[in-house]
Amino acid sequence: MALEDKWTFTEQSASILPFGLFEKLRHRKKLLDFRISSKDGREVRANRFLLAMRFPRISDNVTAEDRALMEWKRFNADIVEAAVTFAYTGRVEITMTNVANLFLLSINLGCSTLTSGCIEFLRPRLSEDNVETFWFIANATMNSDLMGICVPVIADNFDGFTARPQFHMSTAAEYLASMLKDDRLNHVPEDAKLGAIAKWVEVATTEEGEECQIDCLKNLVESIDLKRVSLEVCVKFCSSNVMMNFPEECRQLIFDEWMVAKKSSRLAARETFKDYVIAYETPSNSPQMLSFRSIFKEDPGVNFNFHMESRQNCAVIFFNGEFAYYAKFCVFKTIFI
Repeated sequence: MALEDKWTFTEQSASILPFGLFEKLRHRKKLLDFRISSKDGREVRANRFLLAMRFPRISDNVTAEDRALMEWKRFNADIVEAAVTFAYTGRVEITMTNVANLFLLSINLGCSTLTSGCIEFLRPRLSEDNVETFWFIANATMNSDLMGICVPVIADNFDGFTARPQFHMSTAAEYLASMLKDDRLNHVPEDAKLGAIAKWVEVATTEEGEECQIDCLKNLVESIDLKRVSLEVCVKFCSSNVMMNFPEECRQLIFDEWMVAKKSSRLAARETFKDYVIAYETPSNSPQMLSFRSIFKEDPGVNFNFHMESRQNCAVIFFNGEFAYYAKFCVFKTIFI
């Protein structure tokens, strides 16, 4: 069923506040002792006591004896009117046209109820077409609830969103790390997550200097499951042009952490290997060298896969997490991942 373009949000605690009385006083233009000037030059009048009670962040300003006017130059009169109407009635009409500005104004005013109403309206209406705008707003306002409803939409097209420079320019490292650790991204490959980190490092800028950049990078890398990152992707990341701007010890640290994660993930799975030297050789009559047979009389009962180039009269030996090609005059050694 299609969602309505507009929705009236009603405050749940409306019954404990005398909204009916407030609304009647406003309609009669009674006790309107404070003016708010909007972006388009129009003024909205309200009662300063009510504004102070409903909007905590401006309570000191509106109750100052020598002040009767505030300028909200970022918001048009219709947005100001909607917020003031909510203060008086506990109700507000939210649409996709006004929700972004209402959300921003509610943050400025410290009106958590109106903020929650905007998020409730957006939750079923976020899409690939509009989520980037609200992700940017969530980062700018450091609102984790708004970020939270953006994550599933981003996860559905993770590669597409994280390939956009604007996405990374509007994303702080801590919030990217939080998103990468979100359970709703479990289906996203760790290789793709490391790729997103690489893109963030390339695009994002920090004003705190190199030391902060290094700390941000470390925190981001720690937010993904390194043992699920392929060797190819890790090497590509550590040797990328952008990573060359970081100190050598930083690149080495990341690669070392990847190696530690890989090693720890193999310990349990390969516990049975520790007492074995497993050797396989290619049949001398097999030109393709694609089949192998154990050179032991007994099969150690351990299964593993590897790829090797065709080498005549070679044996493949697996021992202590590595395998090697042994020929008559030379040894070709490869790390087993």
